[in-house]
Amino acid sequence: MNSKRFKFLWAILMQGYLLSGMAVFGQSGPAIRPDSFRVILPAWLTETDRNDQIYPSRERPAPFIGTALTNPGLSPAINQMIDAARRDFALAESRRGGGTATELGEAIRLYQQSINGWRALAVSGHDRELAVTFTQMGLTLNDLGKRIEAIGAFDEARQLWRKSGDREREAMALAQIGRLQQSLEMPAQARQSFDQARLILQLSGLTRFSDNRTDRLSSQASTLFNLGKLSEELGQSNEALQLYQNARAMWREAEDKVGQATALNALGSISLRLKQILRARQYFDEALPYWRESGDERGLAITHSNLGFVMESGGAADAALSSYREALPIWQKVGDRRGEANTQHDIGRLGTALGRLDDAVGALREAVRLRRETGEERALVQSLSLLGFLHQTRGKPSEARPILEEALTLRRRHPDGSRLAGILNSLGEVYTTLREYQLARKSLEESLTVPPAPGMSSNRHPTLNVLARVYTALGEKERARDCYNRLIPSWRLNLPLD
Repeated sequence: MNSKRFKFLWAILMQGYLLSGMAVFGQSGPAIRPDSFRVILPAWLTETDRNDQIYPSRERPAPFIGTALTNPGLSPAINQMIDAARRDFALAESRRGGGTATELGEAIRLYQQSINGWRALAVSGHDRELAVTFTQMGLTLNDLGKRIEAIGAFDEARQLWRKSGDREREAMALAQIGRLQQSLEMPAQARQSFDQARLILQLSGLTRFSDNRTDRLSSQASTLFNLGKLSEELGQSNEALQLYQNARAMWREAEDKVGQATALNALGSISLRLKQILRARQYFDEALPYWRESGDERGLAITHSNLGFVMESGGAADAALSSYREALPIWQKVGDRRGEANTQHDIGRLGTALGRLDDAVGALREAVRLRRETGEERALVQSLSLLGFLHQTRGKPSEARPILEEALTLRRRHPDGSRLAGILNSLGEVYTTLREYQLARKSLEESLTVPPAPGMSSNRHPTLNVLARVYTALGEKERARDCYNRLIPSWRLNLPLD
């Protein structure tokens, strides 16, 4: 070996020796803060099922139409049926507010009971109440992941809104159908639903008249806002921005604080999608006082959560964590388990990345508990996967194992190539650490067969590296050598030239 290369290799060896010595002798020096170490999350753990991770802007709800419980012009028997249908609806709304999978299932049963009651009536004039009931049932079915059934419920609502002459509500039902079709990977049908909804709004929404100027302005602002949402769904971001700004101006003129805050949230969301981080933050900051003044705490929780993601996108991790923590008690106060679970997951994910591992474990355990209660299996997989990875990273394979095994079972019910491969890889490493080599082999070999997501490349090197160790432990030397041969082209060794 020539002298220059020898000196170079000797320097590397000595550097390794000195670094290992520092690890021992440095113990008497200043203590190293636990949060000095940041964990780099693999891509499959940073993905999310939420749209761009933004919490949705609030939709202004369809009012429940019925007020008087009795109508003197109808028989006592009919009035009792109307009362029963409204009572079932109110009970369903209460159960839906609980948020657990059991309560959501009971809410659907009560909505259906209310629908049956309305349909059994031999009198007309209650189409709008029936439409509201179908709409709420559609939202609840979607919460439970029953998207095909939800489309059916929204389509029933659409027909009833059309029959009652409320074209704007008809358009919004079509938009709900379009979003579900999009999530079911039916792009052509979704586009048709969005286009039809926008056409209905354009033809009918802005021609509405009212003797009350404030009501007219708020109504027209709502139409402009809904048109903006449809433009955004169709990828027409600049047109959506202009419509949201016009809606905000009308709501300002009508002195409608909730409307202004709703428009500002939408402007913040679309600005973030356009990578305009500072502008997005400005819009969300402007929305906060309107939510406070109006007393709308759910809107306040949504905005704090979105501010957290904006800060995170801009690299201000500590500020993002503070925003998520501000949102958390508000979600808890309003009893929104889904919002609370999402925020706990975000706190755990960001805490993991910042090296605040004890806090992250606590938040993720809460996210897992809440997502089990709400029955959100896709979201539960995310929290389980991250919690399992965190235990694995902390050197606790026995704790990671059952969590990752549960995540794997759920992921197989909701296929997703990149995430499936990620869980299999993590489980393979856990099994290897626990010397469960046959299980490790099975997981890692299956991981290699999972194709990458469309448009994504797949780095097989970490898997091959662990698999080579597994084959060696099992005495399968030829298979181990094959893994190492596949790894060699990726190795880089830069030596000084003579």
